[in-house]
Amino acid sequence: MDLNELQNFYHAQNKSNKPCFVVNITAEHGIWQSENPLTQSLPLLAMQLAATIFVTRAVYYLLRPLAVPRIFTDFLGGVLMGPSALGLFPMFHSMFPLRSIGTVETVAYWALCCHLFLIGLEFDMSVIANLTRTSKKAIHIAIAGVLIPLITGIGLFFLMNQVPGGEYNPAGSVYFGLSMAVTGYPIVARVLKDVKLLHSDIGRMAMSASLVTDLISWILVIIGIAFSNHTIGGALVAVLSTAGFVLFCFIVVRPALAIIISKTSKENIYSENYLCFVLVAISAFATVTDVLGTNSIVGAFIFGLIMPNRILAEAFLDKFEDFVTGYLLPLFFTICGLRIDIWSLFHNKAYLAIGSVVLVLSCSAKILSTLLVSYYDNVPTRDGFSLGIVLNSKGIFGNFDPSARQ
Repeated sequence: MDLNELQNFYHAQNKSNKPCFVVNITAEHGIWQSENPLTQSLPLLAMQLAATIFVTRAVYYLLRPLAVPRIFTDFLGGVLMGPSALGLFPMFHSMFPLRSIGTVETVAYWALCCHLFLIGLEFDMSVIANLTRTSKKAIHIAIAGVLIPLITGIGLFFLMNQVPGGEYNPAGSVYFGLSMAVTGYPIVARVLKDVKLLHSDIGRMAMSASLVTDLISWILVIIGIAFSNHTIGGALVAVLSTAGFVLFCFIVVRPALAIIISKTSKENIYSENYLCFVLVAISAFATVTDVLGTNSIVGAFIFGLIMPNRILAEAFLDKFEDFVTGYLLPLFFTICGLRIDIWSLFHNKAYLAIGSVVLVLSCSAKILSTLLVSYYDNVPTRDGFSLGIVLNSKGIFGNFDPSARQ
């Protein structure tokens, strides 16, 4: 069998009319016996990973003088890898054949689980426990900043379904609305820290509002994933079982972790065994929530959230963050970019018009909702506008859509 045949770059139909893939892990003889090593799974993944890191890093260093956030440059690099830019060239187009997408997506979503674990680590449970002390203004801004963009996004989704050829799964409306409604609490904290507003009045209000928004977003994501993948009865079982697992983690697992950490560490000195334990635990928690009917990222996030020792959490962030966000996570943005073809918008004026409206509303919906609540709560218009801009920091949730893998 010739591994260089076209059928092995994409797929071949067998007699049962089902796709049959030729997947070998690595090449045995390489180019010396006229075999293309890139037809094998491992060399192809290595090349895809190397190209992705190179492109995303190049975009990051080019835009670094403009103080552009890393998550934006990674996403822009992913779009450039897709059919909107570099994918137009044969070399880059053949770099992501259909037969390799399963492997790339598996690595990408594993990186996403690790990234959500790190986001959970950045949440301070003492802040969450003191939510009752959060000002009513911040709570009002958070609730309006979720509901108004969520409703706007769902409405736009069904408007897009009226365009000829735009019939989509109705379950996608939830994720479309959430992509406009979410706010990334850790991202907001980093932005405020960079501009030295973290301890100002507007900074504290933005932190409180983003924390409440992020918690509401997580609840909506769990519910949305369950109802999009199951019947109503199955969705209720998935939501209730996941809620029970979360309560079990906070009531039982978190105190147990605190005891284990206090017994096995001395003077805040932690061995490399803790890192191995964390990698195993991320996999276990991700598997549990996936089995319960929600999504792997929920379990990874919950495990990061229940970490009881802040010093240990900071140690994990120092050791783990660069590898995940700099080495593995760009693959997730590349997968997102492969689904985006900007040039196709120009072939349909209706899509171009709707895309422009979505682009404007995705930013303005949260700003307008914040301004409305600010006017109601007697917050200065300038502060309300600034809050709306800061709360548009969406983080990874702005790109995540579990239905895209179906």
